[in-house]
Amino acid sequence: MERYLSQVTASLCTYIKKDFDSLRMLHMKKFKAFQIY
Repeated sequence: MERYLSQVTASLCTYIKKDFDSLRMLHMKKFKAFQIY
C-alpha cells in the first residue's frame, strides 16, 4: 500500500511539473508577443 501511494505521489508530481512547465512556456510566448510591440 505504501509503495502504491508513493508511486501515485510521484506520478502526480511529474504531472504537475509538466503542467507547470507548459504554463510557463505559454506565459513566455505571451511575454515575447508583448515584447514585439
